[in-house]
Amino acid sequence: MQQDEKIALCSLAIDRRAALKATYNAIPIECHPHQLIERNGTVYLRAFNPAKSRLETDDAALGMFHLGGLSDLSLCGYAFEPLPPAAASTQRSDDKVLVSL
Repeated sequence: MQQDEKIALCSLAIDRRAALKATYNAIPIECHPHQLIERNGTVYLRAFNPAKSRLETDDAALGMFHLGGLSDLSLCGYAFEPLPPAAASTQRSDDKVLVSL
């Protein structure tokens, strides 16, 4: 899948609040996409990974997934509940938000 196809599928998932499944750096993942951002000319998917181990005291947070590391990308077929807006704010002032919930 080419990068423009990945961007289109991630954008659709964000618009529909649809969970995605993929392989990320050879590891199967499922994620809840919230944003596509560009940082230093590289596109990243900011998404919540519900399977990630967290301490009970840790707040849910979005992870950064380099689009080039994602393969076998597809919709899961169900919607997710987005994280609060504060969790989805950009992390750096020079991040360019391409698509967001």
